[in-house]
Amino acid sequence: MKIVDEAEEKVAEAAPKAFDALLDIKYLLIIIPIICALLGLASQAVTTERNIGLIKFKLGTFATPDQPNSVPLAGVNQLRARLRQNARDMRGEYPRSAMMKILVEGDVVTVTGTAKGDEQTKQYLSALAQQEIDFQNNRLDKLKKVQAQRMATLKNNLEKFKGQRETLEDQFKKADDPITMLALQQGIDNSSARIGGIQKELDAYAVLNTSDLFVDSTQVIVKPLIVASSNWYRPLLAGAIGLGIGLLLTLLIGFIAVIRAISSKKHKKEIEGDIS
Repeated sequence: MKIVDEAEEKVAEAAPKAFDALLDIKYLLIIIPIICALLGLASQAVTTERNIGLIKFKLGTFATPDQPNSVPLAGVNQLRARLRQNARDMRGEYPRSAMMKILVEGDVVTVTGTAKGDEQTKQYLSALAQQEIDFQNNRLDKLKKVQAQRMATLKNNLEKFKGQRETLEDQFKKADDPITMLALQQGIDNSSARIGGIQKELDAYAVLNTSDLFVDSTQVIVKPLIVASSNWYRPLLAGAIGLGIGLLLTLLIGFIAVIRAISSKKHKKEIEGDIS
């Protein structure tokens, strides 16, 4: 119990000194946490505001008479690779941007990304998606040009074979030799078969070109929107960090002040004892 009594005596002796030391710096102990909290709030002007947004676009499709089922304008693996490369290339224009996720569900592509500020995030996602959309739609335009050239060639061949069949039919009407007539009939049948095949392909092209189910461009179906923003928690987080730093500084200053007060008092008593 002697140790406890000595401890209580030392605490009782030091408490008034510590209290007086804290009273001497009471304004400092109050002002420092407030200043640090305000500095934390003001730091938002130089810290990065993070926002997460998404954009959705639908893959275009293309079909041909020999491939009547619609085919996407882009494969999934190539699509992902291009989007990642485009995201890397755009970091010069959008320094704090990053693509976070690519989700492909059927013919719908969802791209999630982040940048600084709501507007910049939306602009970044729109520009990122537009590069892929332009790539795919340019591919569709090229396919349509090839298709148009193919249709023009088919129409020329159709007219050529029709003319050829009419000529053979006229010759068949005038022929008397059975062998010649047989040869002419085979030529007429061959021309008719070619005409039928060409006409069937042209009809298929006509159906494909008039149906959005088979030929469709890639387009945005959900414009860029913000799904998560740091606007609401950044002031709380910055203020709390500033307040925490201020309280730590206050605790450190108070501890130093108490130690110095007790040491000074003890040193003063030692000097008085030596004089006496």
